Amino acid sequence: MTSADSNNRIFDELLLAIDSCLAEGRDPLDPLLEVDPLIRERIAEARECMQLLDLMRTNDSEVFQRTPSEQPTRSAFSPRTLPSRCHHYLLTKNLGEGGFGTVYLAEDTLSNRQVAVKIPHLSSMQDSQSRKRFQTETRVLEQMRHPAIVSILDSGEHEELPFLVMEFCDSGNLTQLLAEQDQRPSPEWCARLILQITKGLGQAHSLGILHRDVKPHNVLLTRSDDESQSPESIRPRFSDSWKQLLPKLADFGLAKWNNQRGDSDRTRAGIVAGTPQYMAPEQAAGLVDRVCPATDVHGVGLVLYEMLTGQQPFIGDTEVETRWNIVHREPTAIHKLRPAVPRDLETICHRALEKDPGRRFIDANEMAEDLERFLNSLPIRS
Repeated sequence: MTSADSNNRIFDELLLAIDSCLAEGRDPLDPLLEVDPLIRERIAEARECMQLLDLMRTNDSEVFQRTPSEQPTRSAFSPRTLPSRCHHYLLTKNLGEGGFGTVYLAEDTLSNRQVAVKIPHLSSMQDSQSRKRFQTETRVLEQMRHPAIVSILDSGEHEELPFLVMEFCDSGNLTQLLAEQDQRPSPEWCARLILQITKGLGQAHSLGILHRDVKPHNVLLTRSDDESQSPESIRPRFSDSWKQLLPKLADFGLAKWNNQRGDSDRTRAGIVAGTPQYMAPEQAAGLVDRVCPATDVHGVGLVLYEMLTGQQPFIGDTEVETRWNIVHREPTAIHKLRPAVPRDLETICHRALEKDPGRRFIDANEMAEDLERFLNSLPIRS
């Protein structure tokens, strides 16, 4: 392979990685940092210019036909600064920033409780697809009330930008928990946590809502007791009783109604929306018309597999290889990686990971039923 071919391959992989970050709402600079951390500042300075050019490209004549008084003003919400207030919410900490927006820890000055406030970047709201997704996320959360789904508390608009206020989960997310532990969680612990997630997701499926991005990072954790502790001091351990942890499925930014068809299935660049290593085969193959509740079931199966084995079954060296593995390769049997996992729980997990959506659980409710049977020492139906 020539030097030029190698550079072209690296460039193509970076473009795919950056587009995936944008689709997931993560910082698109992350893939570039893996190549050379020294270029971060220069690219950060150029990002606003690139976003303006993209805005001009996607809105063509509409931008140029505006009078000076009609041009959008610059919002105080900049990804480089911590704004002090959003309505009656005092913003105290940046909890996470992605290509779409930023989530802040905030104090509700009316109720004196901590909340999470999600505010999109100004550039995100110039794109009609991003605006539609934010509106969809708000409507979806307003319809759901379940202990295993992060609750929406408020929504509105401040300084030309919409915002979404959600309950604050003080114990991080499942990705962080798995990375911090030296040992794997017990199979029963895994089954009980996943059962709660499937029950929450099952309510969404009953309402005709698809999540489309189920992954450990989107499973937030909080204590189920009333102890008030700071976010920094509380970190759950696998030795804790499962009853002390309450998982909550979050980030419905890619959610859609089951009967909805259209542009929401893809990013502007034509890439199927979702996180590559947690996609179902129909997502990885671009078969967006086959996305259904069983697609979310596959995501839950991947989370359970990772909790039980410590491995992602389809991860490859590149996104292209990962997608190929998802579509064509069977996962390694769980008992080969961890013999102590009960066979019934392994059967449930592998059924969720079937290539054909018709061979999986029809939705999260059916998966929850089998998990409950397993936990109650009853014969499973899988």
